Amino acid sequence: MPMSTPDVPAGAARPPRGSTRGVAEAGLPTGPSAAGPVTEADLAGLPAAAARYLRAMGVVGRPRTWSFRAHLRGRFRLRPGGP
Repeated sequence: MPMSTPDVPAGAARPPRGSTRGVAEAGLPTGPSAAGPVTEADLAGLPAAAARYLRAMGVVGRPRTWSFRAHLRGRFRLRPGGP
């Protein structure tokens, strides 16, 4: 039976308890480290290409992204040239 919590929408897969515990023990932040929106000053120390990309994506003036979820797919090759 699917469960819903504020962090997990109904029907979403929940991470294994060990994984959740490991994340909690890692001492990761629970919110953004800096208050306020992204500014040009934040981009000043970045390589030019990275700053151009972030400007093009419209991040200046937006709230800071401090967390994201990634879904990865892949496979291990057991030997060179093998499946």
